[in-house]
Amino acid sequence: MNDFLGYPPILDGVEALEDVLLGRVRYRTVLEAVAKYTVFLHPETVKKTNGEALFPIVRKSKNDPRPLGTCAEGVMLDDNTSPTLAFLWAAQRKRGPDVQFNHIYKDAENPATYTALWNICVTPAFLAKLTDVNHHGDVVAALKRKSFDLYGYLPDGESEPEPPDGYGALDWRCDRPPPVPDLESVLRARLHRAPKSRPAKACRKYGWYFSRWEPDHTLPESS
Repeated sequence: MNDFLGYPPILDGVEALEDVLLGRVRYRTVLEAVAKYTVFLHPETVKKTNGEALFPIVRKSKNDPRPLGTCAEGVMLDDNTSPTLAFLWAAQRKRGPDVQFNHIYKDAENPATYTALWNICVTPAFLAKLTDVNHHGDVVAALKRKSFDLYGYLPDGESEPEPPDGYGALDWRCDRPPPVPDLESVLRARLHRAPKSRPAKACRKYGWYFSRWEPDHTLPESS
C-alpha cells in the first residue's frame, strides 16, 4: 500500500511553512496562501472517472461503534485512508511531509463523493483547518469554485458555486501532477500491489468504478 518508491512527493508542507514563517513569500490574505499551496489533480486524469467516485467507501462516523473496514449496506467504513490513496495513486506521487488531504464537499458519508477525485485536494497541514471551518467561508468557496472550474462536477443537488471576492486574481499552483492517460491501468496496478488495503477489499466485495460496480474478482486477496 505504501509502495511509492521513485515518486516525488505531492507537496512538502514543511517547506511551505518555512516559506511563510521565514518571509520568503508574503501574502496579503489567508486565501492567497491557500490558493498558492493547494494541489489538485490534472483535469484530464479526473475526466477518466466521469465525475464518479472510485470506490464504494465512506468515512465512519464518530458515533458508529463498528470497526474500520466494516462492510455493510454496499459500502466499507474508512478513516480518510482510502481518499488519500485514491488521490496519491491517481497522481503517481507519494505523500510528502506535513500535508493533509481535504474534501471540498464535506458529506463524508456519501459514497458518491467520498472517493471522487474532483472532491479531494491537498494542502500543507498548517493550512488544512481553513478548508472546513465556518470562519473562513471564502476559502471553502474558493476551493469549491476552483474544483468546478477545473472539472465541472458537483454533488447531486448542489448549484454552481459562486467565486468569492478576489477569486480571479488568485495565483493557484501550476505544478499539479501531469495527466495520467490510462488511469484504470495505474489504479489496477496499485490495487494488485496492495491487496489488503481497504480499497482493494471493497473492490473485491462491491466493485468499483472501473469494474462497472460489479465485484472485481480479478483482484488478488494476497500479493
